[in-house]
Amino acid sequence: MQLPSFSPSKAVIVATLCAVGLLAACGAPSIPPTATPTPPPPTATSEPTPRPEVIAAGKAAFVRIGCVACHEVKGLSDQALAAPSLDHAYQLVNDILKSPEYRKSGGKAKTPREFVIESIMQPDAYTYPTCPQGPCVKGTMPTNYKDIIRPDELNALVDYILSLGR
Repeated sequence: MQLPSFSPSKAVIVATLCAVGLLAACGAPSIPPTATPTPPPPTATSEPTPRPEVIAAGKAAFVRIGCVACHEVKGLSDQALAAPSLDHAYQLVNDILKSPEYRKSGGKAKTPREFVIESIMQPDAYTYPTCPQGPCVKGTMPTNYKDIIRPDELNALVDYILSLGR
């Protein structure tokens, strides 16, 4: 039996096909893998807005506990001068959490809710730099709130404060 003769160009084609077949048989992918797209990072979501009755309970706690004596909230405590205004508390808290001063202070809060709880229960963890009459003074805010605020009242109070300025 006589083998067919090949021209040099046919020989190159045959050799190329044999090499591709050999690579495919050895497990080399014949089609390059496509890159898996990286999913976008999750978007930050704000806390849900509490129900009106929770806000009302938090506002009542704000008055009962005496927050109105030092913190200004338009229409509720317009004369308060010893502490930062809370009219825009939600934005204020978010700005503080991003600030290098807060990170240096040793405060541990990562969320607005954690920050407000920390500020109430451990008021000297971070002292806001400016109050209406000058620099805020560490030790001005009472440290006994853990003894006088009920847990349900604390949650409502935090919800009320975080509703301000939203």
